[in-house]
Amino acid sequence: EEEGEEEGEGEEGDEEEGGESVGDEESGSSSGSHGNRGRSEQPLCTGDSVSAGGSGPTSPLETPSSSRAPEALNPLKALAMVAREKRKEQGSVAKEDNSRKRKLTTLEEIRMKEEQRKEKMNRRENWITEGIVVKVVHQKLGEKYFNKKGVVQEVLQDLFTGIVKMVESGDKIKIDQAHLETVIPAIGKQVLVVNGAYRGLRAVLESLDTEHFCVSIRIDQGTTRGRLVEGVPYEDVSKLDS
Repeated sequence: EEEGEEEGEGEEGDEEEGGESVGDEESGSSSGSHGNRGRSEQPLCTGDSVSAGGSGPTSPLETPSSSRAPEALNPLKALAMVAREKRKEQGSVAKEDNSRKRKLTTLEEIRMKEEQRKEKMNRRENWITEGIVVKVVHQKLGEKYFNKKGVVQEVLQDLFTGIVKMVESGDKIKIDQAHLETVIPAIGKQVLVVNGAYRGLRAVLESLDTEHFCVSIRIDQGTTRGRLVEGVPYEDVSKLDS
């Protein structure tokens, strides 16, 4: 019987030891599961923080898609958007310009047609006219007359040659208009339109455009008196002899 009791105590000891080993296994598996969960949570947290653009760790319960930042705009799409905006701006400006042109055409249509008709009718090759001041530009006439001014006294039958009385010397010379040029006076002085739509009419010089070699004049006689005409070439007007 004593031996049986000792064997029984031995079995209980073994069971206790076995229980301890089971306990160790449970504690090991528990600690292992915690360790594994710790390792599995770490990459999730790291992944979340990376996808959020380094904004910090997020809760392990959040899904990666909930913390993902919006994708960057494609450069080609950005360029296309800029191009569309520019086209819209250009289109609106073009519409405004067209509307202005339409209004201008409506208001000036009769005048433009009239000027075009007169331009075709009055534009001629000969321009020399009695009573205007001209400048001699023919070097072969010598220093006595070159770059000197004179007044046209008479226009001959060919309509291209005139008798010019020189201002300084008082000499009269017969000269072709090809060796003369018109003279532009000071602003506010009278001129004669010698070619173009308003040919033969007196006008007052309003302004000069030296960059484009033209002037603005205000018609001083006839049915168009008071009309401002801009962009008249130098060669179409000349100073009137006072």
